[in-house]
Amino acid sequence: MPPGMTAVHAGVDAGGLSPRQCEAVGWIYSADYVSRATCFLVHPEWIMTAGHVLMRTQDAADSIVVFNYLEGVEPPERASCVLCPELGFIQQLEPLDVCLVRVCAGLPLDRWGVVDLASAAPAPPQTRFTMIHHPSEGNFKAWSTGRVTGDHEGRLRHDAPSMKGSSGAPLLDDAGRFIGVHSGEAPPRLGGWRAVAATDIVAWLRRPRDLPAALREVVGDA
Repeated sequence: MPPGMTAVHAGVDAGGLSPRQCEAVGWIYSADYVSRATCFLVHPEWIMTAGHVLMRTQDAADSIVVFNYLEGVEPPERASCVLCPELGFIQQLEPLDVCLVRVCAGLPLDRWGVVDLASAAPAPPQTRFTMIHHPSEGNFKAWSTGRVTGDHEGRLRHDAPSMKGSSGAPLLDDAGRFIGVHSGEAPPRLGGWRAVAATDIVAWLRRPRDLPAALREVVGDA
């Protein structure tokens, strides 16, 4: 296990987050198993991840998501599903780095819980949080804790232990509120890691647009 990361075990709290909050986080990988990352449910039919994880609709169509992939859970108890970008694909790479994709029908994903977008909260420097993610080096779900260290060019900077595969992971503060999506390393001169602020994501989704009804419900009122 990489330093600063702890495996998420079935039915056990992770860094103060409830098992229900941890269950909403999934492992997303390409069908050829070349690329791996993290995603999370924001609605039983929609996942969110970093925009650079799924840059094209074809990337989403070629991806598989697994929920309940954690320590103490046997393969038959996991839930695998595919994505249907033809039914819903919303992405912005700049200035945000976020993507939402519709999950194909047929799997009752409401049993895994969701990250509540309407709970999005500001994350000033020194905000403590827990990140749930699926690092590529090892088949496990992990949690790590850190603090927001600042912001740069519209992105949060933070110091939670992260690695390849963590992109797309949700950051939840000590109150369990959604504060960001992990997006990768910060510029070398700044150090640490970057995340997209949850409040920016929700503000973007609340702008006038042809947003699917399910997402309009979960982002709440402006």
